[in-house]
Amino acid sequence: MGQALTNAKSLGLPNLVLVQISTYGNDNSWIIDSLRELGPSRARGVVSFDPDNIDMDTLRQWHQLGVRGVRLNLRSTKTALTKYEIQTAMRRYAEKLRSMKTWSIGLYADMEVLDHVQPLVSELGVKIVLEHFGSPSLLPLDPSNQPGWQALKTMMESPLVYVKISAPYLFSSDPDFKNFESLAKALFSMRNGAGIVFGSDWPHTKSRGYNVKPFMDKVIEWCEGDLELQQKLFRDNAKDLWDAS
Repeated sequence: MGQALTNAKSLGLPNLVLVQISTYGNDNSWIIDSLRELGPSRARGVVSFDPDNIDMDTLRQWHQLGVRGVRLNLRSTKTALTKYEIQTAMRRYAEKLRSMKTWSIGLYADMEVLDHVQPLVSELGVKIVLEHFGSPSLLPLDPSNQPGWQALKTMMESPLVYVKISAPYLFSSDPDFKNFESLAKALFSMRNGAGIVFGSDWPHTKSRGYNVKPFMDKVIEWCEGDLELQQKLFRDNAKDLWDAS
């Protein structure tokens, strides 16, 4: 935890959002222990669990500690689901989270999967976070050829949907991030930037030693001097999403 705090301080980030790592499966011990150490005024957590094997008392206890979401990771685990399976999974998670009111489903899946998720946004009635730029398969962005892009655009019309801009190294090795510029600016234009959240993706489990500062600087550059947009990306949207004061 000391390293996490040091990293956050170096980036000028006063608070933390701890997201479950795929290799830990549904063992959320490190997040729960860290939230107990940091306190809910300093940190939020996103856990992993089986919606068919979790009780509401546990969710309420986690909520008091600062947990505000569950992560459904299909990409890292290379889990291929049919339309029926992904829609069923989203419905089961939403049923568990709806009474929690401020929780979200963090979806890490190939963008093309959004064709199956988009029709459910209103029905689910919970916040949805699309991880890592929405996980595109093609860069730079070509809206006419990118599977799932139109579904993402439609989803972003809802105030319940957010996109996290993070972990560019998962999709491109370009140190100047040129492949992301058109995608990032297209996302920034949706809802006047109200649904976009920056994430450092520390500790960069897929790229040890990665320095996120150049990416942060590039995101600021893409804002083209719009200080209000910068405030949304790095602070305000995260406060709304993670139910932080």
